Amino acid sequence: MKKLLVNIRYWLAPVLILVTLLSIIMGGMFVWVGVALFGVGIILDTVTMPFHPPGAGFDENGETMGMPALQNAVMYVMLPVFALLQVALAWRVMQYVDGAAIGEATMVGMLPFQLSGITGLELVGAAISTGIFAGIGC
Repeated sequence: MKKLLVNIRYWLAPVLILVTLLSIIMGGMFVWVGVALFGVGIILDTVTMPFHPPGAGFDENGETMGMPALQNAVMYVMLPVFALLQVALAWRVMQYVDGAAIGEATMVGMLPFQLSGITGLELVGAAISTGIFAGIGC
């Protein structure tokens, strides 16, 4: 169990990036979620820093705590996620440039989506959110 907990922290960045991707697709003021999640990620990492060793570490028997399959999965998941993040931003830029009418948010399931138009302020939020998570990597 401890081995899993040591390795699960590598999924923090991918989860935050996926939530940012969904928020950019959702539109509206949700495009700023990535900026807030960056702050949350910093706080979580700072608070848990004393509890995790550098890298995956070693157990009391000298065996590595790293789970190669889990750590490799993070790496392979991140490439398409980064690509989708860039596509989502490009889609929002295209909407802004085309002058798509800004309408009401519609409900898709339990989530509100604004699939039409984007304001200049929202475009700035989407660009900052994308830039933050494209820059930190994994």
